Amino acid sequence: MTEHSTQTWSKARMLSMVFILGAAYFLSNFHRYCFGVLGEFVTADFGLSVTQLGLLGAAVYYAYAVMQLPSGIASDRLPTKAIIVAACLLSGLGTVWFASAGGFGGLVVSRVATGATVAFVYASALTTIRQWFGDKSLGSMTGILVAMGQLGAVFASAPLKMSADAIGWQGSLKALGAASIVISLAVLLVIPSKPRAREPKAQKPSGDLRTLIAPAFLALLLWFFIIGGTRYAIRGLWGADFFIKVLKLSSDQSSLLMMWMTIGSITGALAMGWLSDVMGNIRAATLCGLAMAASWAGFVISDADAPVLLIYVFSTAVGFFGAGGFTVGFACIREFASQGSGGMLIGVINCSAFMGSAMLTQFTGKFLETMLDGRYSLGQSFYALFIAFMVLCAGSTILLPLLTRKKSGRNTNESNR
Repeated sequence: MTEHSTQTWSKARMLSMVFILGAAYFLSNFHRYCFGVLGEFVTADFGLSVTQLGLLGAAVYYAYAVMQLPSGIASDRLPTKAIIVAACLLSGLGTVWFASAGGFGGLVVSRVATGATVAFVYASALTTIRQWFGDKSLGSMTGILVAMGQLGAVFASAPLKMSADAIGWQGSLKALGAASIVISLAVLLVIPSKPRAREPKAQKPSGDLRTLIAPAFLALLLWFFIIGGTRYAIRGLWGADFFIKVLKLSSDQSSLLMMWMTIGSITGALAMGWLSDVMGNIRAATLCGLAMAASWAGFVISDADAPVLLIYVFSTAVGFFGAGGFTVGFACIREFASQGSGGMLIGVINCSAFMGSAMLTQFTGKFLETMLDGRYSLGQSFYALFIAFMVLCAGSTILLPLLTRKKSGRNTNESNR
């Protein structure tokens, strides 16, 4: 096969392969967000207490986070195609099991099983992309993957509610389970079994355990923890309180602002992924981090008299640079590991993102509670919180280029341009 025909083949195959991998990652995001809609239906049918509902809602997250490191190690040592096929197939069966459960015990176990299986998709999908297309376009391909995952969050909101109203929540989940099995078959048929080419291992570090304690990698983990965690704390839980109680917006306007955060997340993943291929990983990460700090600063200067359009801009920016940072953060893996050994590091990075989401969401609640116990209003408490977010994002971002430059003796971005 000539070089020209190989390039033509890879371009023709690229979109179909990335689309199928994105569809698999779509499932992962859908399952993490769907209980926001399904909770009321499941509670009504099973008479769940608030505690039981909270456990069901968290079950997927706990299982997903715990399985990140095993999923990364597996993607280094086992055929990634087989991992993704098995993950989609088993998650589909778990989804059908949840929809058919007869009691609370079955609901919990099936949710845990679903979270544990979809956890194996992302690291294996990203490893597959690196193996087949190399690192030159890793940012762009990761952006497509993350954007399709964000679509899973979109479909887990209003579309799922309409489906549940039309055919019932059990019918909706059984249909999703069937779709998961179809996706597993598509992966089996579309994704080739063996990588076309691999980068010589001598060109980059191996991504072994020593990398996990390298200052540059620790700086990336901290940056990922903060950029992802601050976005999720507002997008996932506390944003509605700020929009409605502080900015005096309606619940409909608050919902639209959340939607625009998601739209920003989709476009940001695509744009920043492409930009990391053009300008380099660390430079793109630095841009995302500083822009994220500026977005929080925008909320600091917003009040009930601020133009609504300006609030939409800041909200979209939080989604854009937050998900953009998520994409660029994973593209930075090419700074630390060869194509055949980065799965473990991907799992560790993903775990850091989920720990950031969980801990900063909890921190936000504790911070607001502490502020409100004193002499501060809710608005003053939120503004203090956004200042803290701004400082954390800016501080962790400044560390990133300094430590990565120290690691290699020069700016590592230049090696990827």
